[in-house]
This record gives sequence, C-alpha cells and structure tokens, in this order.
Amino acid sequence: MNFMKTDYELKRSKRKTLSLTVTKDLKVSVKAPVGCPQKTIDDFVLSHEKRSEERRVGKECRSR
Repeated sequence: MNFMKTDYELKRSKRKTLSLTVTKDLKVSVKAPVGCPQKTIDDFVLSHEKRSEERRVGKECRSR
C-alpha cells in the first residue's frame, strides 16, 4: 500500500489528461478526467511528489 505525503485537491472535469499544479497558497491541485480511476490519480501524484514538494519549497522561499 502506498502512503502519500502530499495532500491534494482533486478536480474532475471533461478532459483527457492529468494535471498537477502548486497554487500560490502552496497547495497541490490535481485535475483529472471524469472516468479516471483513483489509483491512477494517486500513482500520478506519487510520481510527481518530489517535484511538487520542491515547487512548494521554492514558492515558500520566494514569498518571504
């Protein structure tokens, strides 16, 4: 079982791809297609976890 360190907001819509962004308030937002399985979304977030954490730290440093 995978344990994710990254909490994220999930938005499902009529789209074909997954998207991960770090917002100005340092939260992770994921956009996914309506029929995309949750496991696929979790795997996507896990595969980008290091990069999203680096972005959050970078944005946090710039906002000071």
